[in-house]
Amino acid sequence: MDVVLHLGAHRTASTALQKTLGANGGQLAEHGIAYWGPRTTRAGLFDGLIGRPGALPAERQAAGVLRVARRSRQAARGGAETLVVSEENVLGSMQAAMAGTGLYPDAGPRVAAVARAFGGSHLTLALAIRSLDDWWASVRGFRSASGWAVPCHAACGRLAVRSGSWADVIRDIAAAVPDARLVVWSYEAMADRPQVVIARLTGFRPEWANTTLHRNAAPGDGRAVLAPPVRGRLRKRYAEDLAWLRAGADGLTDFMDAGPGCEIPAGTGQERERPDDGKLQDQGRYRGRLA
Repeated sequence: MDVVLHLGAHRTASTALQKTLGANGGQLAEHGIAYWGPRTTRAGLFDGLIGRPGALPAERQAAGVLRVARRSRQAARGGAETLVVSEENVLGSMQAAMAGTGLYPDAGPRVAAVARAFGGSHLTLALAIRSLDDWWASVRGFRSASGWAVPCHAACGRLAVRSGSWADVIRDIAAAVPDARLVVWSYEAMADRPQVVIARLTGFRPEWANTTLHRNAAPGDGRAVLAPPVRGRLRKRYAEDLAWLRAGADGLTDFMDAGPGCEIPAGTGQERERPDDGKLQDQGRYRGRLA
């Protein structure tokens, strides 16, 4: 069975992707595609598999591997040829980022711990990235609105500047799980196109249910959190990430961004409103453009 493990990242419209998968679950199942989202993974299935490297007891890890393997076999016996799993906490947590650990510094070993649970499956790792100035501002805004302590604006800027790049995260994952296929796309190009993402990851294009896209927006215009010089440095770093991806990423990953309407000027991320975008003014849902 092929397994597609969607890793997030946080604040990159992962909820929109998950809700699209859930809304079309019956149709996907008819074509041999099963879906596990956070309601499944966080109901004990991934217990013992998600956490800081070295912090999880070996017994819990072994039990988690067996539990996932058993559930995977059940999906295969039920007719699934492809299993799509979406769980952004595999990479790390927003809380850890705000606590000063940075942009998923343990991504490689964390992903490897979950990948082992899928054994000999043909594994695709899927990752969305976002302009670094927007990502840090969105994470801070979301955590603050949820009642968590967050660093002040200046401290957030210093943390963001020293926290590395998406290219670092991608290299870490590729080194830790070298046998998996790694697919990356940008929030700016694909956040309102979950149907395109799913089709490219699974090879199947159903008659999509006409669902609304969920937006989990951080309040206000989060970019005001970062001083203009900081935003400029982070945008430059993101532009370098995108240029590296478009140039082939040293053969480590496939970059999904392509096709009409997907071209976004490198490093800006401001051209179109998206799910999870703090610029958006209403607090509910909106009707997404079906691609």
